[in-house]
Amino acid sequence: MRNILGIGLFLVVVACTKSVRIEKPTDLIPRDTFVQILTEISLLETHVQTTYTHVSEFKGVMVRSGKKILDKYHVSPEQYESSMDFYASDQEEMKSMYNEVLNALNLKSSRY
Repeated sequence: MRNILGIGLFLVVVACTKSVRIEKPTDLIPRDTFVQILTEISLLETHVQTTYTHVSEFKGVMVRSGKKILDKYHVSPEQYESSMDFYASDQEEMKSMYNEVLNALNLKSSRY
């Protein structure tokens, strides 16, 4: 029993401490464009959360509006997901990208 717990703990520690970089997709969304998409999706999510109270409404609006954002950048949902998986496989890269998103949102809010 101790061996099983020890192995389980080891796997959790390894999974949490090392990022495993997945293979770069052939249709990877460029980093700058991906940050723009994440920024728009963050704005959308904030708006939807404050406007809609029911989860079922929230999900439907997010899916429809999120699709419009992807269409604007000529990106498919599958391309977005594979790019997200790739970028998310490097925690420092994702942290840096979300810092850029936060800076862009702060800049937009200061304009208003």
